[in-house]
Amino acid sequence: MDTFWRLQTYLEHHPAPRLVVLCLAPTEIGPPRARRELSQVKSARSSPSVRERFLWSYGKKGAYPPPLQAEPLRDNIRLGLMTTLGRFSGGEQYYLNKPSLDLGGLSYNGLKEEIENHRGYSPHMEKKPPLPPTARRDLSIGKYLPAEGATARDPYPVSPAFDDSIRLAARMLAAKNIPLLIRLTPVLQGANAEHFDRIQAWLDQLESDYPNVVGDRPEVMQYGPECFMDDRDHFNLSGSEKFTDLLASRVTRLLSLGVDRYRAHSGVGQAVSGIGSTAE
Repeated sequence: MDTFWRLQTYLEHHPAPRLVVLCLAPTEIGPPRARRELSQVKSARSSPSVRERFLWSYGKKGAYPPPLQAEPLRDNIRLGLMTTLGRFSGGEQYYLNKPSLDLGGLSYNGLKEEIENHRGYSPHMEKKPPLPPTARRDLSIGKYLPAEGATARDPYPVSPAFDDSIRLAARMLAAKNIPLLIRLTPVLQGANAEHFDRIQAWLDQLESDYPNVVGDRPEVMQYGPECFMDDRDHFNLSGSEKFTDLLASRVTRLLSLGVDRYRAHSGVGQAVSGIGSTAE
């Protein structure tokens, strides 16, 4: 639903674009993933989510419980000592200007300047060590449980709520004769078996129901470890460049061919004759 409202707000205040591209990870189209119990996670500590902290801090007084912490007494003592030490060590500006290994050797102020110079791109990503060539992501030991309905054979279910949101967007864009390209971001090679029947069926159905929708194929692409940072979730510079080049080529091709011809050339989807949007 959030996708639909943001898109609607944009179209209300800007000229209609020639194409809308929805780019997201395969895990984002499924039901929310529950956090594992602390005993099931390798780390003995677990930080509360930003959402939990924000609602407790700024929400209606008494409406939200305080965020759970693994060791609240120890955390409060540690925070107090760190705050006192920070004030005696130069204060806020000292720490904002202090280089950090977690930021690729940049300080917070340096990172801010780099992001502004790169127009929003986080340059410290490329400075983190890449995954080793033999790396594989074991989803059974992560902080989050698999999405409801996920199986080893077909790990990416589609949430009905997400499907409803995409259908709202597709109808709104169809009324304005704007194509919608859905391109899922690549996952780490070997993270899951190469069977994604539900995503394929979902994209096929969207293309059948909405002549302006293109589900780019293959549905789930797999990149090697050399394309990911050490957190195994985010691209490094190499992965970002590789995926950006691919996405740019797909956008250019779709704008050149139009929806029906793009589908026909890709050999996927069910084009509806005479209705598909074209980009002239």
